[in-house]
Amino acid sequence: MKSDLQISQAKKLKDIITIAKKINLKSTNLTTFGKHIAKINSIPSRKKNGKIILVTAMSPTPAGEGKTTTTVGLTDALRKIGKKSIACLREPSLGPVFGMKGGATGGGYSQALPMEEINLHFTGDFHAITSANNLLVAMIDNHIFHGNKLNKENLDALRRGFENLQRHIQNCLNQFGMNVVVAVNRFKFDSDQEISLLRQLIESENVSMHLCEHWEKGAIGATHLAKDIVKLCQKQNKAHALYGLNQPILSKIETIAKNIYKAKAIKLSALARKKLKEFERLGGVKRMPVCIAKTPYSFSSDPAQLGATVNHILEIKDFDLKNGAGFIVVICGPIMTMPGLPVKPAAETIDVNSKGILKGLF
Repeated sequence: MKSDLQISQAKKLKDIITIAKKINLKSTNLTTFGKHIAKINSIPSRKKNGKIILVTAMSPTPAGEGKTTTTVGLTDALRKIGKKSIACLREPSLGPVFGMKGGATGGGYSQALPMEEINLHFTGDFHAITSANNLLVAMIDNHIFHGNKLNKENLDALRRGFENLQRHIQNCLNQFGMNVVVAVNRFKFDSDQEISLLRQLIESENVSMHLCEHWEKGAIGATHLAKDIVKLCQKQNKAHALYGLNQPILSKIETIAKNIYKAKAIKLSALARKKLKEFERLGGVKRMPVCIAKTPYSFSSDPAQLGATVNHILEIKDFDLKNGAGFIVVICGPIMTMPGLPVKPAAETIDVNSKGILKGLF
């Protein structure tokens, strides 16, 4: 099987202006960066609203859950069955690209292209060269620190781990009133028994599961998922926000902690309490939504509490006001806002061959 990069480099890309015409954008609506990348600087008025499909995942594992790959594969699959669709992805940052997570353009035959340009430089918002020196030092330290991981069938571990996915499903259904479908990306080390058990567990929550192959087959590998999602979009939902913007800042946090994370209480550090008092005196800030920054490995602020822990105390150590973006970051527990490196960083395999062509980028 070809690597993601080899698949990407084998494709002949269309001009970005040609692509933009498919969604009724003119060249005057764009700021281009070469032939294949552009920023949209103005959007024409639309006559009709579309449906928003949110692709999310359970708490992450080392191999990743494939949110971006599924998003791209589903978008292509929706077009394959005759629907108009656009994928909205976050821009990659160089820390994850060179570390464990890899890029943010999907994989296999479900990628956003040009893959290497988007992951490494894109529009110039992230600067790879200035990061290289710090990266090298971090990798040396990282080699000293880490051990190895193994992959083998373990149905008991799957049952225990399902508690986490179950909580995410129930939160989407019960806390946000959303219609839910679960897309499962199969890895080569997944056994038939594991897939069968996972399907049984997911369907016991009264939601459907789709085993997706868009990484290997592109759009055709996710058309069954696309058709199911089209049906869900036509079905009535009760989607709603978890809290109101007029609620006090502390009340917003408590609502998330108790309803989503199943905490029994929250606990603020002295620094967090001081900042909260400052924010509460600012009228515009009080109405901002909150963004919880915490460990991705647990529903609590403690990375050691795996699965679907309950009755814990959510430890809040700091607040960070993002006034321009319009939200408050709530920093919980021992979390770094830029993560470190894994056992085998992706940067180890990235190189340039004798012809000056990039290789080893996933």
